[in-house]
Amino acid sequence: MGLLDLFRKKTQFEIFRDEIERTYKNAVMTAIKQCGGNELIAGVLVKSAIASTYDMLKRDKNLLSASGLTNIEYELLMENICKKMLDTYLKSY
Repeated sequence: MGLLDLFRKKTQFEIFRDEIERTYKNAVMTAIKQCGGNELIAGVLVKSAIASTYDMLKRDKNLLSASGLTNIEYELLMENICKKMLDTYLKSY
């Protein structure tokens, strides 16, 4: 990311992607808070939170319509973000 990228206006796709990632992060943070410090339970809850968020977002036809993406683009985006969240949050557990 260059210096000029800091001043560039985000595209609709980038805004949409960021909102989806924020939804995952909120679900993961809620799961971590519920584990009570137990790392084994945290890993299970985090994976479950990511999976349930993925299912919810993938099935949401209103979200698909609002995104302006095709079905294939939407599914690829959901899969990529889900993989990113699994890689990011399950490394720790």
